[in-house]
Amino acid sequence: MGYSSISETNILNVSTDFGYTTGIELSPDGEYMYVSGGQSGSYKVISYLLSTPWDISTATKSETLSTFSSGGVRLKYDGTVLYMLDLSVPDAIKQYTLSTPWDLSTRSGSITGQYNVQTATGDNNL
Repeated sequence: MGYSSISETNILNVSTDFGYTTGIELSPDGEYMYVSGGQSGSYKVISYLLSTPWDISTATKSETLSTFSSGGVRLKYDGTVLYMLDLSVPDAIKQYTLSTPWDLSTRSGSITGQYNVQTATGDNNL
């Protein structure tokens, strides 16, 4: 059994907003997509509304959230909590509350939780 026949069906070009991307997340219903990354020393998360669920060719940019060096992002299943890796604090996962589900513009101004992953001695950050 091989996968040699796999090919992309749709492409969303985000190069005007990102020099590189660090993560992608979609809502459980496929209506919202979140891309994290950076460009020229600035970091951001951009949300997109997919007018046809799960079809990135129907994506429309919705919100841009400037951050301090965002890595990958995840959202709680109901869209009320945003989890973000922080590239400036190695091994830290930050948590923010969204007062309106799936709407990045309603992110709480402060971290509502942080989890620090302890690096084992001698692992050279691998």
